[in-house]
Amino acid sequence: VLACTNVHSWCVVHATKHAATPCSAVGKMALALLFMTAQLALLAGVILESSFSRCTNHDDCMAGEWCSPALGGQFTTSPGVCFDCWSAKMFYEARFRNASYEVYPDPYERMAEAAGDEWLLAGAQHCSETDTMPARCDHLVNSLQALSPLTLVVFLLAVVLVVAPILDDVDDAESTFLLTE
Repeated sequence: VLACTNVHSWCVVHATKHAATPCSAVGKMALALLFMTAQLALLAGVILESSFSRCTNHDDCMAGEWCSPALGGQFTTSPGVCFDCWSAKMFYEARFRNASYEVYPDPYERMAEAAGDEWLLAGAQHCSETDTMPARCDHLVNSLQALSPLTLVVFLLAVVLVVAPILDDVDDAESTFLLTE
């Protein structure tokens, strides 16, 4: 008997039993796909929230960032999201100097309308004062320069702790495949 240690393996095991009807097998595999979709949505949310911190003022953001209008449903600056200063320059030039808005991947013109002229002017001013590396992410460059050898060791150990069980599972799956061939 196989030990089902997670939702996905339970679904696969019970969907492929000889006694499983076609409808129950499809239902169990649909449950696995639904659960996987929920996991991916949660992962995307965590990545977005950790990549773009929330802000209500331009000074809330790291070096080289401004408080950009947030995406997701309604565009808003309360709270907005910290974003690189290239977009503040693009918003400023498009709104006040008749340059064209970037059109991909986000609806920048609608974001600019939601933020308002005063917010865009303040963002452009903030970036002209704080963005020391206009073509790069200032805080990322600063963080990489401040990286210590101990931080790298911790990172490598974390990678090993994550990758080792995955490789073990792959090895077990390969062994099972070879034994059942």
